[in-house]
Amino acid sequence: MQRTRDPNWYKAKNEKGEQGMVPINYIVKKSDKATNAVRHKEVKLTAMPWFHGKISRSAAEDLLTPRKDGLFLVRESTNYPGDYTMCVSYAGDVEHYRVIFKDNKVTIDEEEYFENLTKLVEHYKIDADGLVCALSLPLVKSGGLEYSVDTEEFRRSGWDIDKKDLKLGAILGKGDFGDVYEGTFKEQKVAVKSVKDRSKAAQTFLAEASVTSKLHHKNLIQLLGVVIPRSMSNDPIYVVLEFMTKGSLLEYLRSRGRAMVTSNDLWKFAKDIAQGMEYLEKKQLVHRDLAARNILISEDCTAKVSDFGLARDASFNLQGGKFPVKWTAPEALKS
Repeated sequence: MQRTRDPNWYKAKNEKGEQGMVPINYIVKKSDKATNAVRHKEVKLTAMPWFHGKISRSAAEDLLTPRKDGLFLVRESTNYPGDYTMCVSYAGDVEHYRVIFKDNKVTIDEEEYFENLTKLVEHYKIDADGLVCALSLPLVKSGGLEYSVDTEEFRRSGWDIDKKDLKLGAILGKGDFGDVYEGTFKEQKVAVKSVKDRSKAAQTFLAEASVTSKLHHKNLIQLLGVVIPRSMSNDPIYVVLEFMTKGSLLEYLRSRGRAMVTSNDLWKFAKDIAQGMEYLEKKQLVHRDLAARNILISEDCTAKVSDFGLARDASFNLQGGKFPVKWTAPEALKS
């Protein structure tokens, strides 16, 4: 094992004598192996094919044809912003049930609460429990699907970290979901993304973290862990990532100009980015937002691809969604 100039990576050799780079969050002491056996598994996303987003009551009823008992979909509520509506076909009609978002959970009857829509739907598939019938036939949405993430998956996969080990510093900027901080995790400088709202924004936030959990390459930003608060707590969720001292490639180029950034520097950045993207291709992932603002530069001027909020399996299609066309992979665009 040998340190490198990047504190987040070590040079290592396996039992066969093969050498390579290993992210620091994959390294544990031999004495800790037993207690860390579940660490750092991939956190899987759960598709919600029955979730149709912002559609009206009448549009939902039109979609639920021909009427079949148990045919259902879930949509965002038009009358109660932040809530949802479960639409269920039964006896030639459609029943609409308000799904209330309360105390960071969802419920229909305000007696049983579920962490996310997926768990709520799974419950009513097993038992009607007050609905006109059990859910049996999801009406699959055409185009891009929404995903949910079970926070317990982060714990089971070994990514959950203790808030006591994390110290927040200055705010570095504003992200899509909340503030981004400079911080310290076990004496290591880190970047910390936060989100306080636990509704749809939190699920999108955790979906990005779950994608990052399966990526391990020296030219991709590494996930170090996630702070998951207690279920009824209003504390933010924190995603802890390796810290890049020189900021984004966009800021780096604009602040220095052509006089300071040589052609060799540009070739090096291009090579780093290409290597990171080659790794994503092997993982069957398409980034969909490869802009200079999403390339971060380390202390030793290594370029790393970041921001996997729109990264999805290559077969995933974003039809009807909002995404940056200018920075999206051609294969992700549908003519």
